[in-house]
Amino acid sequence: MYVTTSHTKRFPTHCRFFSQGNCRAGQECHFAHSLPLKGSPHGHSVQHTVLFGDEASLDLEPESIQKAIRDLELDQLDRTYKDQIQKTTLTDACSSFFLDLSCGSVELLIPYHYPDLPCSIRLAPDSALPKQTQQQLYETFESYQHQLKHMTLVQQLDNISSTFTISPPPSSSSPPSS
Repeated sequence: MYVTTSHTKRFPTHCRFFSQGNCRAGQECHFAHSLPLKGSPHGHSVQHTVLFGDEASLDLEPESIQKAIRDLELDQLDRTYKDQIQKTTLTDACSSFFLDLSCGSVELLIPYHYPDLPCSIRLAPDSALPKQTQQQLYETFESYQHQLKHMTLVQQLDNISSTFTISPPPSSSSPPSS
């Protein structure tokens, strides 16, 4: 009538091989791989190395994580905007991408320590956008930089491309009247 706790275990049995430091089954092991809360089992010290697939070889320093994010976003940017990229300049301090977008020619400056440091954009001096629109474009990019730090570079460029477009100049000829 009542289920006894002897049939249902709340926690799996501890792996004696893991506690000795030599379980060869790894993640396939049916026993719990848990370390003692205090002291060491059997009075001797055992070193446990926890490896998870390819992560075992990764250097997990904060700088390397930021570099991985930066490299990933640079690759995304290169793939997504490869037809619009006119020139790329790589220096120790930053990477510069000269892009021909619907809003005009834009230089995207990506600092070496991105995403810890924000990116910035520069418009070409001969931009067809009015000064007020250029200022709005800068403010739009900056507001997205500061408010939504999780936005990727591609998402930011998509946003400014869709928000600010250069319309062709009106033709000088008037339409025929009927």
